[in-house]
Amino acid sequence: MWKKTLSVLVLACLGMAASAAPDPRPGKLLDSIEEKYEVDPDDDYCLVWKFEDDGRSQMCFVVSETYTVAATGGGELEVREIWSPVCTRELAADEMRMLLEESYQRTLGFYALLPDGMVIFSARVPADCDAKTLMAAIEHVMVAADEMELLLTDEDKF
Repeated sequence: MWKKTLSVLVLACLGMAASAAPDPRPGKLLDSIEEKYEVDPDDDYCLVWKFEDDGRSQMCFVVSETYTVAATGGGELEVREIWSPVCTRELAADEMRMLLEESYQRTLGFYALLPDGMVIFSARVPADCDAKTLMAAIEHVMVAADEMELLLTDEDKF
């Protein structure tokens, strides 16, 4: 099991004011369990953990914006993304295939390639989830991203 010590990301999250008010729900949940975070310029909640067992760190973003999935028979599900960076280097075809296979094996979340070339690990959770569920998803996302970052780059950039 990964043990963690939270450290606030200074360079990426501090010193910039958010442009608009973020969705307060994630902040309230994180506050309720005394989890430290900063709100970034995109109004997303930024967390950074330092893993005690190996000294590595990983950042994660809980996206303030939510999306609604509607069912044709009625009903809706409001979801929120939690994501963590893996790497920014170009990947070979066999590495991309590995990410696809790893995504299939995951119970929650998937690896994705953003338009700017960044590889991330992302999961979506109900926007109205409780603090315990949010933290379980955050931990899962951070651990998956950090493990893949180590495998692909042998670095600790994120």
